[in-house]
Amino acid sequence: MAPRLGRFWLSTLVMASLLSGFLLASPQAVTATSIGRVTLPQMERKASVVFVGTARRVEQSGWITIVFRGNRFLRGGPSRLVTITSLQLPGIELGIRAGERYLIFAEPRRLGHRRVRRLCPMGYPQGVYALREGGMARNSWNGAVNLERLRDRIVK
Repeated sequence: MAPRLGRFWLSTLVMASLLSGFLLASPQAVTATSIGRVTLPQMERKASVVFVGTARRVEQSGWITIVFRGNRFLRGGPSRLVTITSLQLPGIELGIRAGERYLIFAEPRRLGHRRVRRLCPMGYPQGVYALREGGMARNSWNGAVNLERLRDRIVK
């Protein structure tokens, strides 16, 4: 009986060592977050709210809450202030800074253990585009979009 028990502990120790070695060699396995891909055409079709706004306040306390002054609504609105909420996801940043202007594709989602309905960027950072000169907006997920062409596609 004793030799069997010894083999059990030895195999358990080997498995634990292999698992910890994998986790140490692969930090993304512990910290990475996977989100579904959302393309620009999908956001154009499905977003409940599409607007260009200036980020006024960015708060991070369990949630990321951004208050925008809505400058131009392509869908939804109009509203003077728009609040967008997002989960804090490991390894994924929205990249929104107060005072900067953004194009936002948003949809209502139920978040948290109470399932409170909040307006969230579609695909998290995929629905957030930084405004550039010349009527262009850009993000690293979906590239550049011309605001006038977008307006023509969305507003019909």
